[in-house]
Amino acid sequence: MKRVSQPALAIWGNSDGSHRETDRQSSLWLCDHPASRIAEYEDLGHFPELEDVERIYAEIRAFVTDTSAD
Repeated sequence: MKRVSQPALAIWGNSDGSHRETDRQSSLWLCDHPASRIAEYEDLGHFPELEDVERIYAEIRAFVTDTSAD
């Protein structure tokens, strides 16, 4: 499988009871870009983008702004 060369953001809700405990870093195993990262939220679950729209929107906006020059 080909690795991704652009920045990637993984959003992770730590209160997700629908999946077993996994290695969060595995979400980025295909991403080679150094700006790729994981944003973790202790109080959000499986659908963080629906549980706190404004906070996740702000996270995505900040990521795009921070990485747009890359």
